[in-house]
Amino acid sequence: SGRGTLVSGEGRARFRRQESEKRVFAPYFAEELLGAGGDSLPVDVKVYVFYGEVGHVLLRSVGAVDDMRSIRFRAIRPNGSDLGPICADLSYDPSIPIPGNLEELLAVARVLSRSVPRAFIRVDLYDHGGTVVFGELTPRPGGTLEYEAEFDTHLGHLWESAQARLTNDLVAGASND
Repeated sequence: SGRGTLVSGEGRARFRRQESEKRVFAPYFAEELLGAGGDSLPVDVKVYVFYGEVGHVLLRSVGAVDDMRSIRFRAIRPNGSDLGPICADLSYDPSIPIPGNLEELLAVARVLSRSVPRAFIRVDLYDHGGTVVFGELTPRPGGTLEYEAEFDTHLGHLWESAQARLTNDLVAGASND
């Protein structure tokens, strides 16, 4: 069901039982729930990266687990300044805190984005007690973000520039080591 806490070793037995009941199918994995416990979840740091260059960051806060209405966003520039409500379809909340290790989060996102041969990728990270925790790489984020025209044009320029850099690196046989 995705609910509850498992202690070490307990998860394997539960999954084996559910697999024998044809309720889950391998491969499966479990991960540590980040956060302070209870219904508290950490801010999801969604970094929109264009082959090493950060376009912007969406900070996603979930007020209550399983309550889509509680989800709020704050858009910021790579320098941490607020972009305001750049997407009409997102619940904007300027009170979402900017992670204290924003520079480190962005540095990780830049490296990861240059390790994937794509002009654009969204890198999802978490600040967990000052430690950067990897979430996922998302080449085609779901949903629709309706940006204001000026910002949309800015992102388009970033994509074109990233595509040119990526093409040059691929032609040159560059390694991202």
